[in-house]
Amino acid sequence: MGEAPSGYHKLECRNFNTKQVVGYLASNNNYVTLTSDKENGAWVQWRYKDNLTYLAKDTTPNDRFLGLAEQGYGGWGLQGTEWSGPLDYDGDNHTIALRGTTRYLYGPYETLGKAYACWSEEGEKNSNILRCEMVDMG
Repeated sequence: MGEAPSGYHKLECRNFNTKQVVGYLASNNNYVTLTSDKENGAWVQWRYKDNLTYLAKDTTPNDRFLGLAEQGYGGWGLQGTEWSGPLDYDGDNHTIALRGTTRYLYGPYETLGKAYACWSEEGEKNSNILRCEMVDMG
């Protein structure tokens, strides 16, 4: 098992309604995916800057940040690019939304042999919203 970089964890994702584990946040060509294998999940951590919340993924040489990619997919973008942005994390129900919106992270959206995490449409009652919590490798 790989050792965690200092301050990083795996992000376990459950279906908000059923509470069933659907995977761990991962990456495929800078798109956000879900993997059933915790060991293959991305190492992530919450970052705070100027009263804003970001989710950073351990990436060399620069971390990437969760945000909105094209067509509503979740993306891992370099800070300051349009694929990264501030988030609203609700610590009570463990949901992640794009800051100031009701566009919640949901998944899995399965296509081309991968399970992707995407953003719901504004105000949509999506049954696959994710409940996301940091977990240790143990």
